Amino acid sequence: MAGKNHSEKTTKELILDAAFSFCNEPRFSVFSMSELAAKVGISKPAIYRHFKDKDAVLAAMYEKFVDALASCLQEVHEVIALDTIPVDAVANVVQFFTENPHYVNYMMSSLASQKNFEFMLTQEMEKRGIGFLAGFQFEKDNTEKIVIKDFTRYVRAIYCGVTIFTFIKGREKRIAQGTKPQPVEAFSHKLVYFLAHGFAGTCQPDDIVYPKSISAARFSELDALCAIGDDVLPSENRFFTAFASVIRKYKMTGVTVERIADELGMAKSSLYEYFDNKNEMIRSLIAKELALLDTIIKENTVEAQNLTEYLYILMRTEFSFFSLRASIIPICGWLLMNSADDRLFCDMEGADMWINRLPNPLPRPDFGMTLTPMELLVWISCLPISLVMQCAERNLQPEALLEALKHMFDFVQNGIEK
Repeated sequence: MAGKNHSEKTTKELILDAAFSFCNEPRFSVFSMSELAAKVGISKPAIYRHFKDKDAVLAAMYEKFVDALASCLQEVHEVIALDTIPVDAVANVVQFFTENPHYVNYMMSSLASQKNFEFMLTQEMEKRGIGFLAGFQFEKDNTEKIVIKDFTRYVRAIYCGVTIFTFIKGREKRIAQGTKPQPVEAFSHKLVYFLAHGFAGTCQPDDIVYPKSISAARFSELDALCAIGDDVLPSENRFFTAFASVIRKYKMTGVTVERIADELGMAKSSLYEYFDNKNEMIRSLIAKELALLDTIIKENTVEAQNLTEYLYILMRTEFSFFSLRASIIPICGWLLMNSADDRLFCDMEGADMWINRLPNPLPRPDFGMTLTPMELLVWISCLPISLVMQCAERNLQPEALLEALKHMFDFVQNGIEK
């Protein structure tokens, strides 16, 4: 997977490398041609000798990412069985993303900002001879609408993707803090092994994280506990509704105060009577929503009889909340794209005695890096949020989504090969 040395690369390749480097910043791929030229160390006119405009740069970034991903997935394509993980081949994919974190950010940004990006990507893979993704994820119905072909496998793909990206980002953060992790090869193989076998296959029976059995009757009790009725939550703030509408129309990179004001039917100056800028406006509103969620989680998790139930209550409560407040998810993504300060999201911890009693760090499972209880909590919290976000526009019945959540919970406990 080694690339060319800097001195061997063409100016066009250096421009693309610089463009991807913006993906390592909170705003991801939002950059100007002047900023791009400065990062490469050439004049702005020199860029136009290689790319006619910024859209051409973005298109070339997409092609480069797709080509790199197709090359990485080739080995998986050759050995995959749809119900079994080819550990070595998938570990190479994890290693590829671990060694190229800008591709992780690029993909996360694209998934959050481009409608049907997954379908586009699977189509591109199929063009390059990597057909196993398109083979079980998407198809077009008789009205040309994109639908999920195999929902269970789609949910499995979401689970694997979220887990891989969450721990890659965690490892990257550890390195930035000066912690030396295990070699990337060990990290990649151990993470894939966990995907296959879950807590049950990677922990000891006397570990607190080892799965405890939950009966069907108890699941029903927990579902009833965690269900959130429309009458429980206050009406969604009109600023949220307007902001979410702007994101749908113009994507995350097209959010402006002017467009929010237009959506609200008010003057831009009127917005500033409430807030100094759009970051502050949205941050203060999101903080109130997340504080409400945090309160509900803490109330519900008191009923947990063990850590397994605690984790399910956490996932189930978040699932209920974000199903009713789906617009919050892309807005949180927008905030993270536009600010390196993520303290807002650390405030909503929801930790109680179950998290506080865990050893720090956890001795197992071994991901090729130590895992703190709070990192465990962050990962588990990402799963229902990602499920709601990815399925929000698929017009799925609530019963199907709840079944998907239970599949995810089972993947955590027992792995995807059970």
